[in-house]
Amino acid sequence: MIPAALLLPLLALSGSFPAVCTGEASPLERLICQDPGREQRQESIQQLYDSALGALPAAAAAAQRQRQDEWLRMLAHCTSSEEVPACIDSQQARRSVELNIVLGRAPTVATATYLCPGHESTPLTATYFRTDPAAARLSYQQHEAIVFAAPAASGARYSARGVEIWEHQGVARFIWQGEELSCPRH
Repeated sequence: MIPAALLLPLLALSGSFPAVCTGEASPLERLICQDPGREQRQESIQQLYDSALGALPAAAAAAQRQRQDEWLRMLAHCTSSEEVPACIDSQQARRSVELNIVLGRAPTVATATYLCPGHESTPLTATYFRTDPAAARLSYQQHEAIVFAAPAASGARYSARGVEIWEHQGVARFIWQGEELSCPRH
């Protein structure tokens, strides 16, 4: 396994990934370029990312640049995973879904509104998308997060770093950056 620290400087410089797998390549780039499907997905992600930067207002574009850098670091960490190919595939699938949601290209399945006690004036809204992997966009107090389906004993659970929604029988257990709320569906 290749230490992720060796890959971070290459990835963090530009916020992007080379569109063509030629010339000198980092170990991560070689792993992606050895598989035509992964290489094609990486090029598609780069195109989606470029489209997002061109289509979004300045603040949203800046947020996407930051998110892309975070994602590239997560992708680099795949090289230290026990399941390197599966990790790369999962990271690519998630980033592709995120960008399609940001660009308004993901089909919506449902939208739900939840009223959290003490925060009724700023309801939690969850928009669920028909994507693979399954994803939702949570909007709460002027912030948004894209979360992905996660295993649950019952109900529907979606999570990302610092954010989780787990709806069961019309009540969502909602965690937002350490704050946990129980929010009935409105």
